[in-house]
Amino acid sequence: MNKIVAFIDFTEGCKIALKQSAIIAKATGAELCVAYIMAETGDITKMEYEIEQFTNTVSGMPEFKAVVGTGDLLEVSSHLMRKLSPDLVVVGTHGIKGIKQHLFGAHILKLVQSIPFPCLVVQENTVPSEHGWKYLMLPVSAHPGYRTQMEQSAKAAKIFHSQIIQYEIDKTPDMDEIQLENTRNARDYFNQENIPYTYVMEDATVMSVGNSRQQLKYASENHIGVISSLSEIAPADISFGKADLETLLTNEFGIPILCCNE
Repeated sequence: MNKIVAFIDFTEGCKIALKQSAIIAKATGAELCVAYIMAETGDITKMEYEIEQFTNTVSGMPEFKAVVGTGDLLEVSSHLMRKLSPDLVVVGTHGIKGIKQHLFGAHILKLVQSIPFPCLVVQENTVPSEHGWKYLMLPVSAHPGYRTQMEQSAKAAKIFHSQIIQYEIDKTPDMDEIQLENTRNARDYFNQENIPYTYVMEDATVMSVGNSRQQLKYASENHIGVISSLSEIAPADISFGKADLETLLTNEFGIPILCCNE
């Protein structure tokens, strides 16, 4: 991992993103950039100074570079991230206090979908651990982008030598053939990459259209440090996928979500 970008909006909640990005940067030796998008044209040098002052209020920050963009958050963030080409983008989501930058609720989903790089979303109540995450959950799915999710999850697991828990909810008598193939491919890939791996299947115990609520229940009860998901909704899940992913991104347990992007 060579470069990490932390998005901020000068709220207390985004300090969690700064802390998490600092921990990952130290673990990987990656360059750290702290980015802010101004809605209107202004003094870039002054804003860079304000970013530096704000970021340095977080203890344990390594060296970093302040980066400023100007314009619409979604449009500029995509352009800016392509220019920076990070290995990971860390962003915090929070409540109504973040309304000026829209880093909350449905808007956080639009943001991570606009960024063509893996994004780690942390919540206001996330407690970043200096030792990283012991377990990373990779839910089973038939998503056409599952290979990308598998590979980006593996990279995240390698940061802290985490064990990957491939988690499936048994909702149908017969597993989808594509889903079965994805499960096998993941097992083979993680073994090849020497990543500790466990497959877990549970009966459906939470009544819901999507899977996020039961995934979160399992994760909260089994010390899962991060849950992997794809940012783009699969065509087959279009009716409920958006709400399902928003539930993950704003989860009450403070579990970070790794949003994988193709």
